[in-house]
Amino acid sequence: MLAIKGAVVTIDAMGCQRAIARKVLDKKADYIFALEGNQGTLREDVELFAAEQRASNFKDTTVSRARTVDGDHGRIESRDITVIHDIDWLQKNHQWPGLNSVVMVQSTRETGGKIERETRFYITSLVLIASLIGPSSEPIGRSRTASIGCSIWSSEMTNAACEPITLPQTSPQ
Repeated sequence: MLAIKGAVVTIDAMGCQRAIARKVLDKKADYIFALEGNQGTLREDVELFAAEQRASNFKDTTVSRARTVDGDHGRIESRDITVIHDIDWLQKNHQWPGLNSVVMVQSTRETGGKIERETRFYITSLVLIASLIGPSSEPIGRSRTASIGCSIWSSEMTNAACEPITLPQTSPQ
């Protein structure tokens, strides 16, 4: 019922499902889905590959990388963003609709002398360049390289589209 053409739909791990990815793509939109344990071997494969590549400074794969730093209310958070572009092996093993990239966000949050570290993974239908991803970027639509201006950075990502969604003016028939 939603008109999402050209939007980038972000969904937390609960919505990370092939059927939802297919519906988003069928509506001519793109997706970024949080990847957690509910996807079993997909998450495990991504995490293992990322760990192996990180150990070799990603010398055996094509990636784009960027860093963001922001602070507010006595907190400083830095995010190291890595977009992994060589995922043919992952697509072959998991056959995920429209999968083009894997995003890894390693965040460090400093608050009152306490340091918290977290690594989050996302799968996406977009071909992303890491420097275009960030909490203050402007969305530019369905150009296969997009700037994502949505909050995929928090641990508890909300279901949202990064661009405005046009709701139908009349009730469905």
